[in-house]
Amino acid sequence: MSIRHEAAIKTAENNVLAALKKASVDAGFLTERWESFGSPEKYWAGARVVITPEEPEQPDEPGFYPDPLFVITPHSQILSGAFVLILEEGNKFIDFGNKFELFGEMARAAIKTHAEKAKASAEEVVVSTLEMALRVFSRWTAKA
Repeated sequence: MSIRHEAAIKTAENNVLAALKKASVDAGFLTERWESFGSPEKYWAGARVVITPEEPEQPDEPGFYPDPLFVITPHSQILSGAFVLILEEGNKFIDFGNKFELFGEMARAAIKTHAEKAKASAEEVVVSTLEMALRVFSRWTAKA
């Protein structure tokens, strides 16, 4: 990892920490982040992660690509906004090679939060997801 990438990760970490503090009180600001990025009727679908408020229909046959990781949450817009926040903050160092690790870990954190607490709040889901993103960033800089 280059010095430039390490600096970009450090900047992203600081910005995500600020968002994390804000999200722990009221994660609603992330809805606006999502709406400025995507369609309000749709949710995040990328890097083999799909965020949705409802259980998806199962295909009759397996697809060509690996099935995505589905995050089923009533907080789909807000969580989609958190994913966009990470995508935008990490635009200098997230690439085709590492996006699956990052967004997959974030999705698993959201799923785990819902599994541990059936009626997890938007703030709880977003905080666990952003904390996971920060752990992945730290892991990347430790490898450098």
